[in-house]
Amino acid sequence: MTNAPEGTDRKLLRSLLRAVDVLESIGSHGKGISEIAKDLSVSKGTVYDIVRTLESRNFLSQDPQTQAYRLGGNLLRLGADRLAGLDIVELARPHLQALTDEVGEVTHLGRREGFYAFYLLRASSRRVSHMLNLHSRVGAPSPLHCTSMGKIFMAHLSDEDFSAFLKEPRECFTERTITDPVALEAERSQILREECSFNIGEFEEGVSSIGVPLYSGGGTLVAAINFAIPSVRMPEESIPRLLGRLRETAALITRGLGA
Repeated sequence: MTNAPEGTDRKLLRSLLRAVDVLESIGSHGKGISEIAKDLSVSKGTVYDIVRTLESRNFLSQDPQTQAYRLGGNLLRLGADRLAGLDIVELARPHLQALTDEVGEVTHLGRREGFYAFYLLRASSRRVSHMLNLHSRVGAPSPLHCTSMGKIFMAHLSDEDFSAFLKEPRECFTERTITDPVALEAERSQILREECSFNIGEFEEGVSSIGVPLYSGGGTLVAAINFAIPSVRMPEESIPRLLGRLRETAALITRGLGA
């Protein structure tokens, strides 16, 4: 392969750095070309060329009314994917392990894909019962309507997606599984109001769970964490303590996300 001339490399690097400067100038606030040029002390023509290139790749979008440019969908999607991927797993790992070691119950981190929740991380200890191994596997899908992790994601679906979800068939796993659309709508409202979810033997007989959301700095749901506990070890009086510790752990992870 023939190497590009050194001068060409430097020119490309300068262009790349200038594009980064433009993105940082815009940040979370919309700006027009003149404002960006003034902020960076460069010509409007230079800014115009960079902005049009970034706009063509959906890294920027223009407000048709104000003509201001904002960060585009592709750039925001890259950020969301980063938060929801391996970085959040490594960030959450020590916090979930510490919680599991303290309480002696399985904890999970998960995200949503379509109408299923997927575990990204499972933390356990020697004190944890083997009875949870069957349905607690990293990468395995879990339904949204009858697991605490899934219910967090169900509650945060857009109204349009939630309506589509209600039209999908829902399996009844136990006699406690909720499949009625009206009941699920009521539970969705409660979860959004209280920012927590519960599963009392709805997915697997004898297994209960508690879930809470994880938000990014912009308030977007990026993941959820939960406890999975044998129902005999989760009497009603223990729920406030367990939920409190789960929320405290969620706050530690969220802080690491810059929220």
